[in-house]
Amino acid sequence: MKSKFMVAIVLSLASAFASAAHLALTQTNSQTPTGGSVTCGAGGFHSPNSYWRAIDLAPQNLPGPIVVNNVQFAIELADANGNGTTQPVTVNVYTSAGPFPASARTLRATQVVNIPDQTFSLVTVPLAVPTAPLPANSIVVLELAVPEGRPPVRNRFFIGSNSAGQSGPSYLSAPDCGIVTPTDLAALGFPNMHIILNGNGAPRTITESLACARDAANALQPATVTGPAQKALLLQLLGVATQYQAGAYRSLSLLAVNSVLARVDGCALRAAPDTLVNQGGTGMDFVTTCQAQATMYACLREAQTQLMAPPPPAP
Repeated sequence: MKSKFMVAIVLSLASAFASAAHLALTQTNSQTPTGGSVTCGAGGFHSPNSYWRAIDLAPQNLPGPIVVNNVQFAIELADANGNGTTQPVTVNVYTSAGPFPASARTLRATQVVNIPDQTFSLVTVPLAVPTAPLPANSIVVLELAVPEGRPPVRNRFFIGSNSAGQSGPSYLSAPDCGIVTPTDLAALGFPNMHIILNGNGAPRTITESLACARDAANALQPATVTGPAQKALLLQLLGVATQYQAGAYRSLSLLAVNSVLARVDGCALRAAPDTLVNQGGTGMDFVTTCQAQATMYACLREAQTQLMAPPPPAP
């Protein structure tokens, strides 16, 4: 297998990292490529290669879902070798149902980008269609997929990497080198190739969390709610929460959210909708099935956490 690998040795160039306005999803201690990356190929050109990272959000204790809106990767060398000035790559964002790479992955966003010839750089790819909100306990998987570059295409591409340390493994898949599934580069004999592949996201706002709860309340079917008056009350309270979510009356928004939570919390807290018999001291639930409660409860808990946090400073 190693005989099929091409190794590029390059110098380093410092690059800027993500804007602080974003939540950075990275496992690399340094964002500066320093050379020594490998790729699978022959004759000086690469075959299809994919570079991977899997980032578990759960240990970060995020207050709610995030939306991944761009992907970053470093380039050691991109060279269309005289047949053009750009070459295509694809960035993909997945969630993994369990530990990566053995678990099933669900594609959440994808973007093709044409890379101009360059060296020693950091590229940011905005996702034209960002991911839907990803749960705060997701395993987010990032893939940089590089297509066939051997003749007649004649492209060369080496992802940027360094040996400055990483908090999770770097993975490579390359079927032409017998690496059918993503495999830790350390297991392939390249323990110091820490690929620079990051995601950037933004937490869901209070407005978005409340809108999520309101949409779920609007969608309640008659069979899943105790009555039209109760559904109307839920929507009225959610309207209050939305109206007063910012400013001096923020506490009113939290009070309204807590009032709605008390009517949809039985399944999450006690495994069944609260009734007059098993109300648990919180009152009877207005939403009568666990499936109907689930989305509302999750969105309201996000909003509750956000409203309890200190408000952002005034600009």
